[in-house]
Amino acid sequence: CVDRWSHDLDRAKSKLSGAKLAQCLRKCAITPERLNLFISNPLSHRPTPEEALAISEVFNVPLHPYYLYRWRALKPDETLRLRDWMLKSKEIRVTSAGEQLILPLNPDYKLLLERAGIPHSVSNDNHILLADSPRTVLAQLGESEASPAGETSLDILNSVASVRLRDKLGFSIGARMGRPEKAEERRMKPPVQVLFPVGRDLGSERSLERVAEGLDRPTSLETFDGVSSSLTDVASSGVSVEMVTRMCPQCNTVTFESRCPDCGVHTEVYRWCSQEGCGRPIDEKTGMCPLSHDVNLIRTTRSYTVDIKALLERVESEIGEPQAYGVRGVLGLTSSLKIPEYLGKGILRAKHKVYCYRDGTARFDATDAPLTHFTPREIGVSVSRLHKLGYHTDWTGSPLVSEDQVVELKVQDIIVPLNCADYLFRVGMFVDDCLEKIYGLERYYNFKTRDDVIGRLVIGLAPHTSAGIIGRIIGFTRASLCYAHPYWHAAKRRNCDGDEDAVILVLDALLNFSKFFLPAGRGGFMDAPLVLSVILNPEEVDDESHNMEVCSRYPAEFYEMVSRGCDPKEVEHLVDIVANRLNTQAQYEGFGFTHETSSFDEGPRNTRYKTLGSMAEKLEAQLSLARLIAAVDAKDVAERVLSHHFIRDIRGNLRAYSTQKIQCLKCHRVYRRIPLSGHCVCGSELSLTVRQKNISKYLDVAKKMIREYGLSNYLTERLHLIESSLDSLFISEQTALTDFF
Repeated sequence: CVDRWSHDLDRAKSKLSGAKLAQCLRKCAITPERLNLFISNPLSHRPTPEEALAISEVFNVPLHPYYLYRWRALKPDETLRLRDWMLKSKEIRVTSAGEQLILPLNPDYKLLLERAGIPHSVSNDNHILLADSPRTVLAQLGESEASPAGETSLDILNSVASVRLRDKLGFSIGARMGRPEKAEERRMKPPVQVLFPVGRDLGSERSLERVAEGLDRPTSLETFDGVSSSLTDVASSGVSVEMVTRMCPQCNTVTFESRCPDCGVHTEVYRWCSQEGCGRPIDEKTGMCPLSHDVNLIRTTRSYTVDIKALLERVESEIGEPQAYGVRGVLGLTSSLKIPEYLGKGILRAKHKVYCYRDGTARFDATDAPLTHFTPREIGVSVSRLHKLGYHTDWTGSPLVSEDQVVELKVQDIIVPLNCADYLFRVGMFVDDCLEKIYGLERYYNFKTRDDVIGRLVIGLAPHTSAGIIGRIIGFTRASLCYAHPYWHAAKRRNCDGDEDAVILVLDALLNFSKFFLPAGRGGFMDAPLVLSVILNPEEVDDESHNMEVCSRYPAEFYEMVSRGCDPKEVEHLVDIVANRLNTQAQYEGFGFTHETSSFDEGPRNTRYKTLGSMAEKLEAQLSLARLIAAVDAKDVAERVLSHHFIRDIRGNLRAYSTQKIQCLKCHRVYRRIPLSGHCVCGSELSLTVRQKNISKYLDVAKKMIREYGLSNYLTERLHLIESSLDSLFISEQTALTDFF
């Protein structure tokens, strides 16, 4: 570790007198200022090979880690063989770049070089070219006449090397890479712009304009079943949908709209008795039907026959829009009261290409990523703009004047993907149109460009919770990630292990969210901003974030105890963590970091999982990578994929096929059993919901994996049994006797 090496150098320097130190520096040909840079900032300032060797010899410290190799990865006998071969076969050539150590190509010894982590390449004339300086390599091997001795590879080399060698391998741990990115707007399946039902009269068609074109125009705007004698049923060919029953307190008009279409007064939910021939309103005092009918017959919804075309024309006129922009609604409402959303909001969403979720909000989903520091250049924001956002100093307390200064992120500020900013820009335009054209208020956001999103408040919400946390956008990233302070993610009950959460523009949630839109089924109130935390209190967030280290450097004692394999609790007092700062101002700011980066979002923008086509291609890419990595057992990877994914998927689909429901191709009515008529009640054809291809799609790939990797007999037999079940369930394609020959 470079940091530990700098501690060793600092300790060795402190033991020398001024005169002795000056003498050592002359031997090393290093200035005092450069030596101090190696100590104070070892990650950014690295000694040259000559300086590293001189410092190690003169100050009696281990060789700089950059020039060390992973000798402990080799067995003692392998180390001895590799050392002897390198010393006997070496050739030093002088090139334009300097001296270079060259070895003859030998596959066995090349593998040992790779395991030891010695960087090299192979030339066209079949020679191994070492990348490091010959002096640093040979200093670790010692003289050829020397007799190495020791129990471990490191002991063997230390017995003959001209410099001290320290273990570089340390402890190896395994890790599994999850999906690293996702950033796209939240859409229902299929996507819709308004929570207004279009019914199933035209099958699965959700476009209100197409539904209006496909139906004859009824003689009135609406009618419903089960009404009192004072209301008239109108037979028509309009769209039949179930929605809330509301009544105007002024003119007693019954409607599904929140404002009376006749007099404009706010309507109230109307509870009525659905007993045949009754239809009377429920007594609000007793909560009963005036005729004392069964309470289970009390309803708040009715079946309406709606003239979609007339409704669209009226709403377009109300909001001053020339067209409906292809607005799409839902087939039916799933909330308990079945309250529809005002159709004008859907038209405005369609105009700005915004989609709504089941609670009426427009959301953008992105994978969580933690961040505590940034530079203005990294987030694409000017220094002057950051000054307006409250960032006046860098993380060291110096005035913020440069785009390359490192700044500490405030705990409720976030950096969003560029496509998130584009989407929120459109959402802001939609919200302003709602304020102006529906509510008669002044526009609020007044976005002109994407950069206007900076400084705006959003709500962060995790799918499994009902509480959001306020955040502020301060910049953008090219990565498909939402960067935020670990506190902010913890406030959403997240720990950044591949989770993805939603970002909602605050005014959109305040204006368009309603708990009356939420589904009535189990879990309907989850993933909804029912509660909003405005101020983040670190004591109240998940305590996983309290274990976060906030020191800028680990002390020398930390490395010494860790190298001895001490229990983590024994070294906890040596590291500054968030838990030590709670209930103080230091819990919010003054966080340090140990490693700088050129750009916090540098790297691949998308995984190959998104760019590869079929599952077979994705699997082959995974297994080919496993074959390249020495620490990974490709056979074990194949077994895990087969047992944990493919076999479970095939068996699950096989079970689903046997218990599947039947669906109408037109109206999408679902049947548990096939009707005796063989047709839907609407007269259309019925279709399976699970098909044979869904079951056997991974079968050939699984059989190929078993052949190529020689997987266990257990997995082979399991797959054979599944294949037998498939053969017995489906009719063979070989129908003629000649097909078998």
